[in-house]
Amino acid sequence: MTKKDKLIQKILENKKISTDEAIKILINLGFKSKTRIRSGSSHKIFTKEEMTITLVLNRKELKPYQIQDLQEILKKEGY
Repeated sequence: MTKKDKLIQKILENKKISTDEAIKILINLGFKSKTRIRSGSSHKIFTKEEMTITLVLNRKELKPYQIQDLQEILKKEGY
């Protein structure tokens, strides 16, 4: 089982994950980071086609609603 597979399994099992882990999996799935016009924002927006997710960078772990958003994205991606 690859690191990517383990991370996906962790997300699908509703376990806590770090913001860095979420960013890694989103980039691996082909999401692009959108930067806002103003710099210094604590939020980072990731988009792919019609899907969008916003992560708060100044938190160590994702909030439960963000994990649910990631689970929905993974289901749409076929996991």
